Amino acid sequence: MNSLISNAVVALFISSLFYILIRQVKQTVSIQKKRKLDISKRSLIGSYLATFSMAGFLLAFILNVLIFLQLFPSTNLTSNNTAIACFLLLLVLLISKYRITPKEKTAVL
Repeated sequence: MNSLISNAVVALFISSLFYILIRQVKQTVSIQKKRKLDISKRSLIGSYLATFSMAGFLLAFILNVLIFLQLFPSTNLTSNNTAIACFLLLLVLLISKYRITPKEKTAVL
């Protein structure tokens, strides 16, 4: 019973990450369309970097879960390697979101 609940939580987390990735891709496409008008190159690069790092994080996390469940037996790819990849890609995601992408300017009334 406990294993079933933990697997359901992991599946819910992976599906929510996949939804976030789809929203990030949509945001990147909208920035790419707006680029011709007013958007800077910095925001486009930050959005690309956030999209690729989010996709890499999702892939590394799924590999980590598959290695834990012993569905992906491998001697070269270990759980430690995928955990380090998850950490580094999450770090790149946070840097691209909060350092590279410029902040939105809001109108002050």
